[in-house]
Amino acid sequence: MLQEVRDYWYDHSERDRILENWARVVEKYPYLLLAVPRNASVDSIRAGSKRYKPAEDLYWDALLLLYWLGAAVLPYSELMAALEAFLAFWRDRVAAASKKLIFGKMPILRWERSMRQAVLMAHGAAGVLASGGFASITEAEWGVLEKIVGQQMALLDRFKAQILSGQQPLDGRLLVRARMYVDAARGTHEEIRRGLFAQRGYKEERRVLGVAEHCPDCLAYAALGWQPIGTLPPIGDSACKTNCHCHFEYR
Repeated sequence: MLQEVRDYWYDHSERDRILENWARVVEKYPYLLLAVPRNASVDSIRAGSKRYKPAEDLYWDALLLLYWLGAAVLPYSELMAALEAFLAFWRDRVAAASKKLIFGKMPILRWERSMRQAVLMAHGAAGVLASGGFASITEAEWGVLEKIVGQQMALLDRFKAQILSGQQPLDGRLLVRARMYVDAARGTHEEIRRGLFAQRGYKEERRVLGVAEHCPDCLAYAALGWQPIGTLPPIGDSACKTNCHCHFEYR
């Protein structure tokens, strides 16, 4: 189970399809998932990019400046806007499949395949993006990503079992629950990002409230201010769950 996400993203045909899908959905930063190695040279970036886009000096020089230290160099608001656009696309795909299931127009095994693909795409993109792209993600970061996706797949197995048993009604509640699997990728992004900042030697973190209606948990966590890195509850571990739009800042 934990190897599935790495196999999915390392398969060249699948990875190319994911990159093409990202480029089509996220128009402002179509090649963000490529990023660059954290110690890459301009020449190596251009050479590696030719299969995706003809190398253009100004474009790739600008890309290098943005990603020289990994994706964290890009302003957080810009990074999250790109990720949110991608998640919205997969949230719509999940909703469409779930509506078909509810109205008897899609068998549950096909729905399950759609959900698994959405989990792999959403969480994989969130994790790879947080690490600085395919060229930068480390073995440790793959390990964290695989563990998170494994947990999501286990929850999905339970979701399917509850549908089959009738415990999960085929109504709007199923639709809301299905979308949560995509929205949970925000927490995946933050968890990979947290590990990256810890690796870089940052010692403290604080929770920053996003643009949303805040639950009591998020307000309380934000009020704690700066705390030792890794000690605040993860994003999504709050009353608002996958609706959470908070993030961490580090110093």
